[in-house]
Amino acid sequence: MIKMHRVTLLSLGCLIVSFSLLGQAFDPGNELTQLQQRTPEIWKGIKPDHSSGMTATDARMVHIAAQGLRHASSNEASTTQHNPISRQSDAYVQTCEQLSLAFQQQGLMEKAIYFANLSLEAAIQQFGENDVQTCRYYQHIAELFSSIGEYTLSIDYYQKAIYVWEYLAPENNKEHLGELYAFLATIHFKHGRFDTAMLDLYKKSLQYIRNTNLRTLVELEYQAAQGGTKIKGRETTAARQTLMSADSMLRSYQERLSQYDKYYWLRSEIVRLIGYSYKSDGNHDLCIRYYKDYVQLIEKQDLSIWDTRILLALMEIGELYNHRRNEKNAADSSVYFTHKALHKVCRTYRSFDLNQLPNPDDFVNHPYVYGILRQLARFHQSRGLNFADEAEYGTALETALKIMSLVDKFHIYQLENAIVLRGGRIEELIKHHFYCLGISLYFAQSLYEIRPSQEIVEEAYYYAQKIKAQKLMLAYIKADASGLTDIPDALLQKEKQIMSDIQYWEKQLHDAGEAKLSDLKLAQIADQIFHFKRAYFQLQFEIAGNYPSYWRALMTIEPVNVRDIQNQLEEGELLLDYLGGMVFLVEKNKPVQFAPNFAGEVKQNEVYARIDSLIEMVKSAPMYRSSSREQFIQLSHRLYQDYLSHCESALKNKQKLIIIGEGPVFLLPFELLLPEATYGQFSALNFLVRRYEISYHYAPSLFVKARAMRKAHLSGVFAFAPVYDETNTSNTASAVRTRFLPFSNFRAFDDAGNYNPLPESEHEVKSIVEMMEQSGTGNNTLALRTQASEGALKQALTEPYHYVHIAGHSFSDLKNPQFSGIACSSSDTLTEDGVLYANEISQLNIQADLVTISSCESGYGQVADGDGLLGLNRTFFSAGAQNVVFSLWKVYDQISASFMEDFYTWVMVEGLDYAAGLRAAKLRLINDPATASPHFWAAYMLVGR
Repeated sequence: MIKMHRVTLLSLGCLIVSFSLLGQAFDPGNELTQLQQRTPEIWKGIKPDHSSGMTATDARMVHIAAQGLRHASSNEASTTQHNPISRQSDAYVQTCEQLSLAFQQQGLMEKAIYFANLSLEAAIQQFGENDVQTCRYYQHIAELFSSIGEYTLSIDYYQKAIYVWEYLAPENNKEHLGELYAFLATIHFKHGRFDTAMLDLYKKSLQYIRNTNLRTLVELEYQAAQGGTKIKGRETTAARQTLMSADSMLRSYQERLSQYDKYYWLRSEIVRLIGYSYKSDGNHDLCIRYYKDYVQLIEKQDLSIWDTRILLALMEIGELYNHRRNEKNAADSSVYFTHKALHKVCRTYRSFDLNQLPNPDDFVNHPYVYGILRQLARFHQSRGLNFADEAEYGTALETALKIMSLVDKFHIYQLENAIVLRGGRIEELIKHHFYCLGISLYFAQSLYEIRPSQEIVEEAYYYAQKIKAQKLMLAYIKADASGLTDIPDALLQKEKQIMSDIQYWEKQLHDAGEAKLSDLKLAQIADQIFHFKRAYFQLQFEIAGNYPSYWRALMTIEPVNVRDIQNQLEEGELLLDYLGGMVFLVEKNKPVQFAPNFAGEVKQNEVYARIDSLIEMVKSAPMYRSSSREQFIQLSHRLYQDYLSHCESALKNKQKLIIIGEGPVFLLPFELLLPEATYGQFSALNFLVRRYEISYHYAPSLFVKARAMRKAHLSGVFAFAPVYDETNTSNTASAVRTRFLPFSNFRAFDDAGNYNPLPESEHEVKSIVEMMEQSGTGNNTLALRTQASEGALKQALTEPYHYVHIAGHSFSDLKNPQFSGIACSSSDTLTEDGVLYANEISQLNIQADLVTISSCESGYGQVADGDGLLGLNRTFFSAGAQNVVFSLWKVYDQISASFMEDFYTWVMVEGLDYAAGLRAAKLRLINDPATASPHFWAAYMLVGR
C-alpha cells in the first residue's frame, strides 16, 4: 500500500514513456488537436501549441498523455484492484494527470505541478474538497512538492489528506490513514526534523498499518528516525548503534522489502546518518567515507534531477574538505565536489573550468542552486586566499563575484516561476538570496581592499541595497505593478479578501492554545487555513497566467541607481546606510564613500550588546543619579565612535542625516549619541540632535520613492484616542493581556487586567484637531472613546487624510509579529475584536502622508535579517504611509501629549518638515532641565522622507 500512488499512477506513466520512446512514429500536431477537441478546458491560458512553438519535449509529452489516456481507459478495471479509490473515466482529469506524470518523469516539475493542480481542481469540482476520492490528488501534489524540496508545502497537502481520512472518511479503510502518517513522518525525516513530533507520527502510523512487509519497513524507518533524534541530542555513540542495527535488519529483509522504493531510500539514509554522527563527533575522515558510500548508493538509483539527497551529500563532502582548507589537496577537493553538485542542477553544463560558467538558462529551477553557487564561490575564494599571491587572489575574487552574479539572474527567474513551482511561496527564495547577497558583499569588500576603485564601491552598494528589506520592497512593487497593466481592481480586491480570511483563521489558531480546543477543532481550523491558502494560490495562478506583465513587474526587485538617490538629496544632507561592519555614505554630487564601522578588532555582537544596554538604560528611568548619567555618557560616546567616528569628514557642513540601519541599529536613536564624553547635566550635553535633523528609513529604494511622492489631494487630520476610561474596553483588554503577557509592556494594564486609562490622550488629540481648525484646514475628525473603534480606524486609514494620529496602547508580539496590534474600543460587530493587528494593517491601502503612533512600543519589534525591524511602524509603512512617527518605549502620558502638540505646532503652524519639527520638539524638552533626560524625548523617531 505504501506504493499505491506509484503503482496506480507512476508505473502507468513509466510504461507509456518507455513505449513511446522506442521510436514509434507520431504526429504531435494531430494528437494535440485531438486532445484539445476532447478536453478543451485544459488548454485555456496555456500554450503547448504546435502552431506557436511547441518544443519537442512538449510534443512528446502530449503524445504520452494521449497514449496514457487510451491505456487508462482500457485498463481501468485492473488498475482499480490496486486502489481502494476508484479511477475516474473523466477525460479532463485523466489527461491532466497523465501530463503531470509524464512531465514529472522528464524532470519538468513546473509543468508537472501545473497539471497536477488542474487535475486536483477538477476532482474537487467532481467529488468535493473533503471527499476521500480527492485525497489521492492532494497526495500526488504533496509528493511533487517533496521531490523539489518544498517540504512545508508537502506537509500542508499530506495534512489535508490526513484530515479527510481521519475525521471524514468511513471506518472501513484506516490502513491508508496509517500510510499517510508514514508519508508525513518521512517528510519530517527528509527535512531533518528529528524530534518528538516526528516520532509521534511514526507511532500513529503503526497504529493503523497491518500489512506485514509495510509495517516492518515503517518500523525500521522509525528506528532510523530514533537514531537521527539521538544524534540531535548529541548521543552519537548510541545513535550509531541504533542505526547500524536498523541497517543490519534492513539488509536481512532485502528479498521481501526491496519491492518498495522506500527500501533503497532508507538504506542510503541510514548510511548518511551514520556519516553525520561521525561529523558531529568531529571525525571528518570517517564522515567523508560514509558520505561517499552514500553518494554511490543513491547514484545507483534511478533518481530525478530534482532529488536533493545527492546534492546535499556532495555539498557536505565539499564542506568537510573545506575544513582542511590549509591543505592544497583538500582545498581542491572542496571545489571539485561542489562543482559536481553544480553539474547535477544544470541540464548540459559539465565543465570543471571556472572560466567557463553555465548559462543562467541551463539551471533547473532547484532551490539548491543558491547554496551550490554560494559554496562554490566561497571555496574558490578560500583556495585563492590560502594558495595564491595577491594578483591571483584578486582574480579569484573576481571569479567568485561572477559566480555570484549568476545567483541574481537565477533568482529573478525563480521568483517569476514561484507561483507554480513554490505554490506562491517566496519567503524561502528570498532567504536563500539574502545569504548569497551577504557573501557577494563580502567578496566585493575584500576585492576593494586590494584593488580599490569606485566601480567596486558601487558594486558593493548594489549588493548592500538588495539585502535591505526585500519583503518590504515587494509590498511597494505590488502597488506600482498594479498601475502598469490593466489588471482588474476586482481581482486585487478578491486577493485582499482571501488574505483577510487567512489572517482570521491564523489568528484563531494563534489563540487556540489559550482556549484549549480539542484535536478535532484544531484540525478544522488548520483545514480552513489550508482551504484559503489554496484559494490564494489559485488566484495567484490566474493572475500570473492572465496578466504576465503584472506578475513580472511584481517580482522584479532591482536597487535604485546611486544617481537616483543623489538626485533626491539636497545640499547639506547625508545618507548613511549601515550594513554589518561597514557604512555607505551618499551625498549630492559626490562619489559614494564606504567606511568601516567599529574601532579596532571589536566584534559586531559586542557593539549590538552596547546598543541593547544603552536602550535598556534610557527607557527604564530618567537617570537622575550622577553615576547612571556618567554610565550613559560613556556608552553613548562609545556608540558614536562605533558608528560615526569614521564618517566625521563627511559629516562636516551637514544639516540633516538620513539613517538606514540594520539589525539592532534600527533600535538606536542616533539623536542621543554624544560626539564627546564630557560629563555634565543632560541639558548641557552636546547630543547629536543639537547638530542635525535626523530621520530614518528601511532601504534606499524606498527612501527615493518616498521623496519622489507627494500626495496633493490630502487634507485634515483623523485623531484617534480610545482613552480607556470606560468599561467598553475591559473585555478586550482581558483577552489581549493574556495573549501578550510574555511579550509586552505591562504598564498598559492595571491589576484587574483592564487597560490603564490615558486621560492626557484626550487633551492631546483635541489640541491637534483644534490646531488644524484654526489653520483653516477642513476634513478633520475626532474619534474618542467608543468612536475610537477598530472599524473607524481602518476606514480612516484608507481615506485621504493628510495626518492620522493614534494616541493609545499598542502591543508588540516578538514571537509572531503579525499579531502585534493597537488597542481600540470594543466593537459591537461580529467582524471586529477591538484590536487592529499588524496583519490587518498590512492589507490596507493607507492614504495618509503621516501616521503618528503616539503609544508605547509602537516602534518596538522583532529584528529580522535583511528585513528590518518588524514592528507596527514598519507595517504602517509597508501599507502605504509615506512617513511614520513612532516611539520605542513608554513615555509619561502628560509629557507625550505635550511633545505631540509641540511637534504639530512646528509642522502645521510654523511650516517645518517632519524631521525638523520633531527635532524642534525634542530640543524644547532638552533645554528644560526637568525633561532633558533622553528618557523623555529620545523614544520618538521618524521613518520617512
